[in-house]
Amino acid sequence: MFRELVRAAESQELSYLEVCRRSGLSLYAVSKVMRGAASDLQLDTYLALAGALGQFRYDNRASRMSLSELTAVRVQEWCERLHIARSRSGMSQREVAGKAGVTQAQVSQWERGLTMPRVCSYLMVAEVVGLRV
Repeated sequence: MFRELVRAAESQELSYLEVCRRSGLSLYAVSKVMRGAASDLQLDTYLALAGALGQFRYDNRASRMSLSELTAVRVQEWCERLHIARSRSGMSQREVAGKAGVTQAQVSQWERGLTMPRVCSYLMVAEVVGLRV
């Protein structure tokens, strides 16, 4: 997941500071991602970085949005996709939480978009419910 972002930054020959400027993220967050040590970052941070590096597929609606608006839309889409995938799997929030090593309250909050998971939790939950990463 992070390797794609590192490759994108390298192929565009971007410095860490330029990635910070484009994404609005701190140098600390960007350097963690670039070093591959970012599994504790929030998913919305990852999405902001992916957007800044051109890793989102854009449509007409997205081309008129700021990066922060686009990130918010992608976060909401992820929340909806999580709920749909969990429902299709026939698992309850409690079952997903147990298999992913998180709490049922966290899964509920993620599905409703109230909080965002850390990337490592996102990857575990995505695997449990069959979401493509």
